[in-house]
Amino acid sequence: SIKLNGGCFHAYKWKGIILSWYSDFLGYKVKIEKSYEIRDNFDKAVELNPSDPTSRHLIGRWCFDVSDVPWYMRTAAKYILAELPSTSYEEALKHFLEAEKIQSGFFSTNWLFIGKCYLKLNNKAEAKPWLQKTADYVSEDPDEKEAKMEAAQLLRTI
Repeated sequence: SIKLNGGCFHAYKWKGIILSWYSDFLGYKVKIEKSYEIRDNFDKAVELNPSDPTSRHLIGRWCFDVSDVPWYMRTAAKYILAELPSTSYEEALKHFLEAEKIQSGFFSTNWLFIGKCYLKLNNKAEAKPWLQKTADYVSEDPDEKEAKMEAAQLLRTI
């Protein structure tokens, strides 16, 4: 689809999603190698359609997941496999907040990740309302139900 229409943001978004799922089954080396391509696809999707909150959320998820790699795995990857991409929880938070600004309430999981970023940045006061909003949200969507349970669990730790 990208070959036929390089201007289709959906194609880049879904290519990034599929590469991410696919790389989960191929081990850490391939996952690290593919992580750059995954981010490039999400970036291209945002470039082509800056008003899509889901693409912005996916970049935030990518940043969060990469930032969440423990230091010992990051060090091992550097010497054994390949260099991990550089990002931060601050960058992840920026993308999640931008997604929320584009379309408030489009996905309760976005609220969860805003809260999780604030927790990672040691800002419980900012995390709490986002986690509470997620925990209070009613949905039949399985991903949002899972987000609701995780938010409730995180709230008990604050």
